[in-house]
Amino acid sequence: MTELFLTILNMSQTASILILAVILLRLPLRRAPGWIKVLLWGIAALRLVCPFSPESTLSLIPRTEWVSGEAEEAPLPTVPDVIIPSPTGEAVSVTYEHNDAVIEVRRSPTAAEIGSMIWLTGCFGMAAYGAVSYIRLKKQVREAVRYDGNVYLSPHIPTPFVLGIVSPKVYLPHADSRLICHVIAHEEAHIRRGDHLIKPLGFLILALHWFNPLCHIGYALLCRDIESACDEKVIASLTRSERADYSEALLNCSAHRRRVSACPLAFGENNVKARIKNVLGYKKPAPLLITAAVAVCGIVALCFLTNPTDSGVSADLRNFAEEQILRNGYSSHSDGHGCFADVEILGRKKEGVNTVLYTMALYEEYSFDGELKQESGSHIPTVITVTKADGIYRLVSLETPRDGSYYAEDIRALFPFRLWLRASDTTRYIDRQKVRIREKAEAYFGAVPLAGGADTPTDHTGIIEAPETVAIGTFYGTAAADIDGDGREEALSLGMGRTSGIFTFTLTAREGDVTEYERTFTSEWYDLSFIEADGTVKVQGITADTPPETHVFDIAVTDGVIDLVQNGVSVTGEVIKTEDISFTAVIRDWAPVTREGFVGCLDIDLVDYVTADDADAVEKFGLSEADLTDGYAILNPTEKLTFLNVPEGTLFVFCDWGDDFRDDPRCISWENRWVTTADMSLFMDYLNTYNKPLSGKKEDMYPRMPFTFTTQNGSLTITEIFLM
Repeated sequence: MTELFLTILNMSQTASILILAVILLRLPLRRAPGWIKVLLWGIAALRLVCPFSPESTLSLIPRTEWVSGEAEEAPLPTVPDVIIPSPTGEAVSVTYEHNDAVIEVRRSPTAAEIGSMIWLTGCFGMAAYGAVSYIRLKKQVREAVRYDGNVYLSPHIPTPFVLGIVSPKVYLPHADSRLICHVIAHEEAHIRRGDHLIKPLGFLILALHWFNPLCHIGYALLCRDIESACDEKVIASLTRSERADYSEALLNCSAHRRRVSACPLAFGENNVKARIKNVLGYKKPAPLLITAAVAVCGIVALCFLTNPTDSGVSADLRNFAEEQILRNGYSSHSDGHGCFADVEILGRKKEGVNTVLYTMALYEEYSFDGELKQESGSHIPTVITVTKADGIYRLVSLETPRDGSYYAEDIRALFPFRLWLRASDTTRYIDRQKVRIREKAEAYFGAVPLAGGADTPTDHTGIIEAPETVAIGTFYGTAAADIDGDGREEALSLGMGRTSGIFTFTLTAREGDVTEYERTFTSEWYDLSFIEADGTVKVQGITADTPPETHVFDIAVTDGVIDLVQNGVSVTGEVIKTEDISFTAVIRDWAPVTREGFVGCLDIDLVDYVTADDADAVEKFGLSEADLTDGYAILNPTEKLTFLNVPEGTLFVFCDWGDDFRDDPRCISWENRWVTTADMSLFMDYLNTYNKPLSGKKEDMYPRMPFTFTTQNGSLTITEIFLM
């Protein structure tokens, strides 16, 4: 419902420009036929109800999405797993299946959600008003008697009107034999013109856009123009004296009421003075005036019913988007090919510091052996989210719909409602996109000799030359190092993974023509590169945070699996179960998790716990007696929080210092205030006892005690180090 509300809101804002244009055009077109002005209102109505518009270079609609609901709702946190480090610092094998975690997060309604509820309430209120008006009129005319054909007389109504959609009837308050013919002619003209359908339809559109004051003004002017157009249709064949009688009928039947009703078309309902003046001074419009007025309607439709062809995306941003399509499409099969991309921008919106581009992306690969030949390609609606810092664009996410039965569902999930049809119609853009890519391919292969002697040009937008010696595109860099200790260097390459809403990248190691190791990693976004540190090749990742954080990962191979490890934690955050592993951390946050194989998640900060009797550790960290006044020291030089998914079967051991859980059936044992349990909910209840600190300080809301995390025979135990 929120998406529909935001779509209606954007449509209303856009249509407001057209409504203003129609209001202004009514003045120069005052001598044009009345139906011309009604036609203009029809164009405005089309803009108000149709979320899909063709494109035109003549469009006067601004290149923007007026309202979006992006800034209101932060994304739910993702909870990667954690590697439990080994004492040697080496990576160890993964035994837990890595799935996406789901955390229950409670939040307040966003402004967009509140607005959608208010909007829906207003729509129901307008609909109720229309329904009540209809029911009241039906009660007033239930005792009406037939006068002639579909004309009825009722003494309970103040003015003539037409009532009914399928079988409209004319209701009159009295039967003045001298003027009744004009009244009936007017109401019958309403029926022939379809006004009994137009006016309720206009009210229905007004009910959807009730929050827009310009729509109320437009509806009121539409009602006036409908009456004027109907007057003109009737008086076109009347003599001067008959027009005087018609004006008298207008005056006699005028209803001094100003409530807008969805159903009746009352004769003499409003603006009687102006209508009488128009009737008495009516002149048949010249054919040239009619032609000019119709032309104006055509121009208005062309300029205001269309969207601009260029969505206002800068050349730099477009080039960056095409580069991401290239990276996403590149694979080991691309070797020796020219790779080209083209994006058709369907729309865009701002999401905080990010820009979301809704595109139709074409990726094609060509070869050249005397003639240009297309080798492969894909044409997919793609959502590209980017951010810009220090003048440099960075990719946040790249999302595409899944194939098969998921395709239409994913289109609806990824694209706003107004772009559903355009994103689903790949044939609409394919021809012109293929022409542009063909031109790029011809320019590229025409500029690069097939054999030696010339440098490869690097200034072709949307073109990447395929590397000849690596399996995966070298979009982050290449290096050479012996990563598995076999005495032979591997050729390493970092490339973009096939991303769908999350950041992925690939790491490949080859010896000669053989790919020894290849893996796709899922992680937070990094600007990746190879560096040399401490005499070895490592991978550096710079985050998109402000300020950015730099991480340096060791390249490790364990049990035939290549990995990137920093301080014993993999870049992917996969949980590793091994034996006799132990580390110490403090717990900063906790939550349940509805994920198969896991019972909860913890937000931990790794620390070193050193006791005074541990001479080796005291010497290692250079601690003095002053550092160990309490007999221990907790060292945490760099605070860095890490999510840990807690597997089923984990044991929790803690000190029940408040004597809160002595008789709790969830305890496996309770001895001298020490609790052992396998129930994560009990452990979280214990952690929650710190939520009401006596000091009132926020830092005291978390357990001050460190915990040891150990594995033995594949089972994890979390034990509190209780400090007195």
